[in-house]
Amino acid sequence: MKAKVPPRQVPDRDSYYMGMAFWIASKSKDPRTQIGAYIINDDNEPLGTGYNGPPQDIPDDLVNWDRPEKYPFVHHAEDNAIRWAEKKGASLKGATIYITAAPCKACMLDIARAKIKRVVFFRPKTDTGSMLASGDDWAITQQIAQMAHITLEEFKGNLSWMRDRIAFMESIGVFG
Repeated sequence: MKAKVPPRQVPDRDSYYMGMAFWIASKSKDPRTQIGAYIINDDNEPLGTGYNGPPQDIPDDLVNWDRPEKYPFVHHAEDNAIRWAEKKGASLKGATIYITAAPCKACMLDIARAKIKRVVFFRPKTDTGSMLASGDDWAITQQIAQMAHITLEEFKGNLSWMRDRIAFMESIGVFG
């Protein structure tokens, strides 16, 4: 009798959707900071995606992408993901958002307004000039999450599946 072949290992839910947020971040034109967001409901249905960048009608090449000059012209990934989902008429109540960086206080307010109940974020290595390094902002972000009863959790999963997937794609000739 032939041995049964087990199924291949796949990423767990949080690892998969955080990986998707990183793929979405690749659309950002920001030369220093590419942030992505991916929103799903309890049934794992995608509701919205977003990355950091200017509004659609502002050409990317008109923005000075240096800090702090870029900040007035760029929407954050969370904001873009929420706007896209709401534009499609999706209810975000009770949803989970995966973000490739910790949300700022303004984005946490948007998350609370949208009634998203779980935020999973990645804490990237960053330099002190980045908005991502603001300790004061982070304290307010946590306070907003607590007040709005939003679960705010740092990603603890494993993203090595992305590297493995790229290796598989290379092996079948995807990249020529």
